[in-house]
Amino acid sequence: MFVYPCQLVLKTCGTTTLLNAVPELLDIASSVNLVVEDIFYNRQNFFFPDKQLHPHRSFEDEVKTLDSYFRYGSAYIVGKINGNHWNFYNAEKKQILSELNDEEDVTFEILMTGLDPNLMKPFHFDAKRTPTEATKISGIEGLFPGAKIDD
Repeated sequence: MFVYPCQLVLKTCGTTTLLNAVPELLDIASSVNLVVEDIFYNRQNFFFPDKQLHPHRSFEDEVKTLDSYFRYGSAYIVGKINGNHWNFYNAEKKQILSELNDEEDVTFEILMTGLDPNLMKPFHFDAKRTPTEATKISGIEGLFPGAKIDD
């Protein structure tokens, strides 16, 4: 779990039933007067779908669960339905164009599998290297000149 002033990120694996935590997370947020403005849920297709627990047995069930908590949800699948693919769900409180703020934070996320281990070395923890150095060594720094990178 990664907690930021305006964001909560949960990363799980295996047979974790992450969506079953949504009611509790919403209750906690409400108890401290926080309002959920945006939800983004994504996962790769399961390697062992038969081992998953409800509601994670199918993306359709996951979407139904998320839709029961959030209005304006949209679900997408990117990749081969009969092969490797990613499932995405996004729901935003702000749906009217006049409510959108052009200066809001924008996230660009890249999801990759099957990467060359040697090319991944700059991203492995090394106590002798700072995150800023890893950003430079990996070449990420030059992808979007002028972008603010949170190392």
